[in-house]
Amino acid sequence: MKVTNLLILLFVFFMSSSVLQAQKTGHLNRDNVLGKMAEVQEADNLLKNYIKTFEDEIRKMQEEYAKKMEEYKAGEKTMNAVIKQNKIDELNALNDRIKKLQTSAEEEVIKKRTELFNPIVDKFNNALKKVAKKKGYKYIIDTRNLLYFESSDNITKLVETELGIK
Repeated sequence: MKVTNLLILLFVFFMSSSVLQAQKTGHLNRDNVLGKMAEVQEADNLLKNYIKTFEDEIRKMQEEYAKKMEEYKAGEKTMNAVIKQNKIDELNALNDRIKKLQTSAEEEVIKKRTELFNPIVDKFNNALKKVAKKKGYKYIIDTRNLLYFESSDNITKLVETELGIK
């Protein structure tokens, strides 16, 4: 009997102490904060210029392909079989180079995006952790994916201040 009463008493004690220690929760919209960071705008511009270099080169190659295709079609009827096959091989090779450049460009753009944005995201995450620890938050919720929440503090301004955003 004493053991049962002791267990009930311990259970009530632990339940009440966990209720008393309510977890402090904060929220923000990560994209809104990142969008205000000057580093994001700079990285975005650098990435756009990087992408443009590939687009320009691919466009030149596509124009060259179109021109050669027109020339081929215009002279196809007067070409002998050897020249015709040579022109087809040339067109196929150029088309393969275009596809290879497109694939390489996609891979390089992904690498560049990672190179540019990972340090920014790290800076954001460090500021978020610093604010959470300083203000005693146990949970920070990103409101981008949240449809409903009741009781939490909006910590957007705190994180923006930590990042030096005015």
